[in-house]
Amino acid sequence: PLLLYSLMMTMHHQVGVIILQVLFSGDPMVSAYAVALQTGGFVVLLATSTNRFYLPQLSVLLLRHDADSLRKRGARRLAVLGPLTGAYLVVIFVFGRQILATFGEQFVDGYPALCILGVGTSFSTLLSLSAYALQYLGRNKLPLVWTAVSDGLSIALCFPLAYHYGATGAALAYAGPLVMKFVALQCHATYEIRKLRQTLPDTDVAAQ
Repeated sequence: PLLLYSLMMTMHHQVGVIILQVLFSGDPMVSAYAVALQTGGFVVLLATSTNRFYLPQLSVLLLRHDADSLRKRGARRLAVLGPLTGAYLVVIFVFGRQILATFGEQFVDGYPALCILGVGTSFSTLLSLSAYALQYLGRNKLPLVWTAVSDGLSIALCFPLAYHYGATGAALAYAGPLVMKFVALQCHATYEIRKLRQTLPDTDVAAQ
């Protein structure tokens, strides 16, 4: 399931570039969007690095059904990632045009798309642990189902939005379903973790 989930996420990431290329083959806007996508997705590195640190702890705490410690670890992770993600968004909104200009003046037109993509990937960064938590809890289908819904919705929205609004429309088709998916997964994960308090292992119950 983890491999399939990663493949589906990769597909979501590339949808906009592919559809823009189909609709506007050879147009500089396609390159501008691709650069904005890579720049706007830079924050995902934060999720990757922090998840490598928190995932082993997450698996152990889930095995122990330690809901309180899970909440504390989650709050600590958000306390670290929140300010970093906020700072990243400030840089994107304030200096986004200058950043894109370093690739060439023709890429500056991708600034609105960059801002939208930055917001979408920031949400996915902050809430990315929820998908792994659900899979560790044996709820493997939920991340796959929501990712399939998100991918399908992104493709369906991208054609009309990109046709009418270009790179900005493609960015909206990328970010909107992405935010929807991770908010939904976070809600599912929060619900499942709350249930852990009602299903403590027998050894823990005896100890209490």
